[in-house]
Amino acid sequence: MKSIEKQLSLSLGLSLLVVFVLLWWLAVWTMHHLAEDYILERLHLDADAITQHLYVQNQKLTLSEPSLNPAYSAAYSGHYYVVKGPHNSLNSSSINTFPIYLKPPVPSGQSQHYETLGPNNNHLLVYQISLQFKGQSLAIYVAEDHADIEQALWLFDAIMAMFVLLSLALIHALQQRLLHRSFKRLDPIYRALDQIQDNKAFALEPKDYPQEVQPLVAKLNQSIQSAQSQLQRSRQASSNLAHSLKTPLNILFQLRQHPVIAQDPTLLTPLKEQTDKIYQRLETELQAAKIASDASNFLHFSPEKDLNDLIQSLQQLYPNKTLHVSPPLSQWPTHLPLEQNDGFELLGNLLDNAAKFGQQHYWLTYHSKQTCFYIEDDGPGVARENTSRITQRGFRLDSSHPGHGVGLAIVNQITDAYAIALNFQASRQGGLSVHVCFPKKGFKK
Repeated sequence: MKSIEKQLSLSLGLSLLVVFVLLWWLAVWTMHHLAEDYILERLHLDADAITQHLYVQNQKLTLSEPSLNPAYSAAYSGHYYVVKGPHNSLNSSSINTFPIYLKPPVPSGQSQHYETLGPNNNHLLVYQISLQFKGQSLAIYVAEDHADIEQALWLFDAIMAMFVLLSLALIHALQQRLLHRSFKRLDPIYRALDQIQDNKAFALEPKDYPQEVQPLVAKLNQSIQSAQSQLQRSRQASSNLAHSLKTPLNILFQLRQHPVIAQDPTLLTPLKEQTDKIYQRLETELQAAKIASDASNFLHFSPEKDLNDLIQSLQQLYPNKTLHVSPPLSQWPTHLPLEQNDGFELLGNLLDNAAKFGQQHYWLTYHSKQTCFYIEDDGPGVARENTSRITQRGFRLDSSHPGHGVGLAIVNQITDAYAIALNFQASRQGGLSVHVCFPKKGFKK
């Protein structure tokens, strides 16, 4: 699923872009039309002035040009006029010999405007009006070079575009910051969950969070309390079970020592086997009940602290065996995704087996990329056909070593509970290699 922050940022950014482009287009369109209307208004006034100074002499149109704007007298001044009558036409002195493009006149009483090229390839805005003058149909064309105004408009367009882009970038950056700060307000939830996992007190107050997530915080509080309550009931039930079975099991152990039973192998052997199985099953199930991979309130196993204590204990138990740990514990993750006691059981049983069956050396190696650790020894190893059986409760390959065949069964239950991959292979050191790989999701480095 895509990030909500990125989706909001993208949608708001596109919305801002559309709005600012429309504003830029509206400002440019408005300025261009205002400038055009201003020039046309001036040309319309000049056309009126030309009409007022027209007169007919010998049936020909005549105009007193000096009485008009002096710009119409200077050659190529940028102000031009043409008056077309039925018998003759009048051109301003400023036109000189340049042939201005003249559109066909519109009907009398109407006007039109258009652009064309003038001297020096400058753009001319032409205003044309048709009217009746002393019984004659006249077409008056008034033109103005608006290159300066056009250049000023292009400069305005560029400045407006830069202003719009800078404003858009600034508002988008502010919006990004606002979204980031808003989502950062949810960080206390993550810290509170970390405190829960570290067995620390926590408090989630819905009023401390945005109104939109207050129902979520309230539901989270309910879920946490429910999980803690279920965990407490489960542990209480396990404790009650242990106490309820303790007395009957003690009686059975005493019966094994009764003279009548002790002297009868047919009774003693099955009784001993069954009571041992009950004891092993009870220990295994109680250990499994402590596994709380889905619980929210436990201490994590810390390699640098807890594994160091475990290594010291193994060195005392097996002083003639050498343990090689790589990399140094300081380079391991701060926590493994295991409850502390479960971590002791998992690593303790695997390392104890490696030390017990290894001849002189055993190894513990951590691989950060695979989030796995490997335990190997230089002992006799395990035949391939037996690797699938060694985790069965009570199964023992070598009865010469002390034990009850329960350790690897407990390891198997712990790895199943935490969705940890457990694999047995032949070691390059000659013995057994145990691969323990954690799921990468949620792995705390």
